[in-house]
Amino acid sequence: NAQREPRYKGKHPVAGFFHILFKALGLLLYFTGEWWASYITVFVMVVLTCAFDFWTVKNVTGRVMVALRWWNDIKEDGTNEWVFESGDPNQVDAFDSRFFWWTQMVYTGLWGLFLVTAVLGSWSHIPLVGIALALASANTIGYVKCSKDAKKRVSEWITREAVGVVSRNPEFMAQAAMGALNNAAQVAGMAR
Repeated sequence: NAQREPRYKGKHPVAGFFHILFKALGLLLYFTGEWWASYITVFVMVVLTCAFDFWTVKNVTGRVMVALRWWNDIKEDGTNEWVFESGDPNQVDAFDSRFFWWTQMVYTGLWGLFLVTAVLGSWSHIPLVGIALALASANTIGYVKCSKDAKKRVSEWITREAVGVVSRNPEFMAQAAMGALNNAAQVAGMAR
């Protein structure tokens, strides 16, 4: 028997499954729910699946698939602060990362499109679509901010380490400068 190749190419197929499960259920219920249930039942079920998706993405799949974590901390004085954590970016699988970002962006974009269609058509769907869009957008914005913060911290770490190497090894700096001068002199000599 030939061994079947797995359909999901990333390192975390279970996380990938749950990353898409509640998104798909919410969209499926939104489109088909009124065929077999009342609007109130559909409303509750869609909001619950969107809330499950929000929690799953924020607390599980974001950590596992892209090594990022975020939360918004409310301080005693009422101000809030975004807090970001990131793991080792070298441990993130490229397929997992693409899958995470594409599904999250498309999902948020779909709810945005549904809001426009609800405004133009079925006004009764505006509260439902608004809640779904708010939950999807909160995760998307949180992870985009977290990703930018992680890239900034990696860049700062590389700079800090490079400065540390140079400051701890002044002869390294002198050798690098002499090498650059020798190369410049050779290039100038060839130009004559």
